Amino acid sequence: MKKAFLSVDLEGLPFIVNRGQLSTGNPLWEEGRRIASELTYAAVKAIHDEGFDEVIVADSHADMINIYYERLPKYAYLVRGYPRPRSMITGAEGCSAAFFLGYHAGVGTKDATYDHSFSSATIKELRLNSEKTSEFIFNTLALGEIGIPVIFVAGDEALREDVEKFAPWAVFVPLKKSYGRYSSISPSIEKLNEDLAQGVKEAVRRMSNGEANVASIDKPVNVKIDFLYSGYAEVAEYLPFVKRVSATAIEYISNSVLEAYNIMELLTIVASAVKVMTGQ
Repeated sequence: MKKAFLSVDLEGLPFIVNRGQLSTGNPLWEEGRRIASELTYAAVKAIHDEGFDEVIVADSHADMINIYYERLPKYAYLVRGYPRPRSMITGAEGCSAAFFLGYHAGVGTKDATYDHSFSSATIKELRLNSEKTSEFIFNTLALGEIGIPVIFVAGDEALREDVEKFAPWAVFVPLKKSYGRYSSISPSIEKLNEDLAQGVKEAVRRMSNGEANVASIDKPVNVKIDFLYSGYAEVAEYLPFVKRVSATAIEYISNSVLEAYNIMELLTIVASAVKVMTGQ
């Protein structure tokens, strides 16, 4: 049984330019869900057409309940809900390859739609071993630790540089070109569906030819999180392995990328709870 993993985010999808399209319960959220679902269906079909028996789809934006499940084919399985272990890469174990759809640039990237790294509400900057890190980078490294290569990425053109640097073997398909944080241009859904199919085909060809690799990073891994407010760092410092390095920044060290990933997720959840409790 040959399985593929597909992680789906929203900010890097075409036509997503408004906070309402990304927010559960907002009237515009339905539009965001339709865009995400249509492209997910196209990607799942393309992956299956290239020889994968099953496709594990991880709904990976916000509350992670965005994709309409009714039209998923019988060979697709949908991971939904948040919080969950390993967040955006839950369900990848046992898969031969990973595909990313709707991915966006990391926080602080110029001319990138809704640039952020895991939490726009709490994180100002995220670094691994002193390198500025995006969701794409952290997810790719975490999957690499369990032997899964990321072979295909589709998203904001502003993410291309990260992909070429950290997974140069992967096929990158641009879904949008951002003019700034709140505006972009994209081809039609019809054109994008064709691009996805061609991109997936090329990605699988490269993997079949032995051109795909698993990403790695030097260990131990040093993670630095610079939060938006000092209160988030203050609470994070309660953990004995977390070191506070400035009013808003903390760091910690781990011998495992996956462990570092889960700790980052925990600290983000804690920071979000502090935000709700204090109003900041």
